[in-house]
Amino acid sequence: MSGAQEYYDSLIAQGYTPEQATGFTQQHFPGFSPVAPQVAPMEQFQVDQSQVQAVAQQHGVDPNQLAQTARHFDANQDGVLQQSELQATAQQMVSTAVPAAPQPMAAPMAAAPMGQPMAAPMGAPMGGMMSASSGDAPGVLNWVALGLTAVAITMVFIAMFSNSWMTGEEDEVTVAFGLSEIEIEYDGDSDTEEFSDCEDDNDDCQDVASAGTTGQIFLWIAVSAAIGSLVLMCLNNFNVYNSKFGMIACFVSGGLAIAGAIIWLIMFPELEDFDVFDLGPGMAFYMAIIAGVCSVGSGVCELKS
Repeated sequence: MSGAQEYYDSLIAQGYTPEQATGFTQQHFPGFSPVAPQVAPMEQFQVDQSQVQAVAQQHGVDPNQLAQTARHFDANQDGVLQQSELQATAQQMVSTAVPAAPQPMAAPMAAAPMGQPMAAPMGAPMGGMMSASSGDAPGVLNWVALGLTAVAITMVFIAMFSNSWMTGEEDEVTVAFGLSEIEIEYDGDSDTEEFSDCEDDNDDCQDVASAGTTGQIFLWIAVSAAIGSLVLMCLNNFNVYNSKFGMIACFVSGGLAIAGAIIWLIMFPELEDFDVFDLGPGMAFYMAIIAGVCSVGSGVCELKS
């Protein structure tokens, strides 16, 4: 017996007419046709209309509906609607509550005793339907996480190719250290020198180059992890591939960006030749730190979504 037929039979057992039971069943099982014994039309039943009127008035039900429904309560199948059968039908009509939205049963439901209100059928929905969850569509925090990750990627790229990691100024001369080169600006003109051109005996230049290379390694790994997290979060938010790897990658990316900037600052040497410029961390350094914070914040948003 199918689940639809079981659900239909359970409604019949609790006092619903076949028409009612069919209607409720078809709400959850479209196209359902009940397999039930055919009941003879009203014209083939013997019924005392005075008894129908009296019983209907006693219980406050419609006489015509009472007579039509009583056909299904002809217990002895004799084609005669007796007063006891009319009374049982009226009592069931009064006591049976019509559910607003009955749910299909996963297993057959036991029949309720006559005269008791119908309890809403319980069980898991049929037909593969699942309750909605936060994972069905991206929420606000999911969009915030995607935005923070995109911002982090952009800021890391800008910081990596910027020459404002360490800056200083004296009179009209400005110096700016990047991760791979130094830029000196004087009177509107600028001159750039790659750290790779350092002479072997210039220890300060070699130390600056080593700090820049180390910072670049950390930031390249960080931006790669951030791009991976962005892709994974998009797949997760649109239910293409659900995993926690995107969230984890956000934390990894943010940690590497912050660590790379701090390690670069620690490794950057004291440059006696540039003491007059009062060197200090510049915009690119702080941009890398902020990018790391954004990436970590993205991971937190994913964790709480």
